[in-house]
Amino acid sequence: MAAPGANATATGAAGLAVRACHTPELLRRRPPLGLAELLADNHMADGGPARWLARDIASCYPVALHAVGTSVGGPDPIDRNYLSKLRALADELGARWVSDHLSFSTWHGRPLHDLLPIPYTEEALRYVAARVHHCQELLQRTMLLENPSRYLPIVAGELDEATFLAELARATGCGLLFDVNNAYVNQVNLGTSADRLIDTLPAADIGYVHIAGHEVRGDHLLDTHGAAVAEPVWNLLARLLARRADLTVVLERDRNQVPLTESLAEVSRAARMIREAGNRAA
Repeated sequence: MAAPGANATATGAAGLAVRACHTPELLRRRPPLGLAELLADNHMADGGPARWLARDIASCYPVALHAVGTSVGGPDPIDRNYLSKLRALADELGARWVSDHLSFSTWHGRPLHDLLPIPYTEEALRYVAARVHHCQELLQRTMLLENPSRYLPIVAGELDEATFLAELARATGCGLLFDVNNAYVNQVNLGTSADRLIDTLPAADIGYVHIAGHEVRGDHLLDTHGAAVAEPVWNLLARLLARRADLTVVLERDRNQVPLTESLAEVSRAARMIREAGNRAA
């Protein structure tokens, strides 16, 4: 299986998580994108318009598949049929990366329609590592796992997040899909340090990066992907690029969609930051 960052370009790239409302315009205009991320679950049927659109996008851009249904931290058995369909889609599109979340999303075989976090304990680490091994065997490729947003501490005595992510990558060979917005959301909600997380996580294991927006709900932040990227998140991205200037950065937006031009402006800002970080590192 390929190393987590093996398919990244030498200088990094900026891309977009493609959503249905923008797909016709995207295919018509074909703006420059370093990566088009597709929500895998929307395209896993064997045929039909969604699969055709995925093929069209893959004919124009490098593609990554971002899934929500592997439930690597959940109590249900790994769904071999789901992984088989995900592998077939990745093979067909030549996906550079396949990712999911460090969370669980099913209960007794039923989707929860949410990404529920897991405790960062030694027991959970062993449990998730075994399931990641199984998923990667079925997919026949390295998976990337995304650090989730969290709203409450789960148990006392948890490992810190950087240690958990590093140990999981070491034990399984998986990569990381690092979500900068989630790190900031957790800082505000839990009092953790996003700066420390970025400074100590295993940057070499990062496949690519997510940026997104959030909403303020009283003294908490809600990870909605429904707003522009906040300035503190841009600042954290700059800190991460100072560690690795070759990272690919993908913008996500799922709610309160704006015209494609507005999202592309944020993608362009990320691209400028990547170039500037590369120039400083040269």
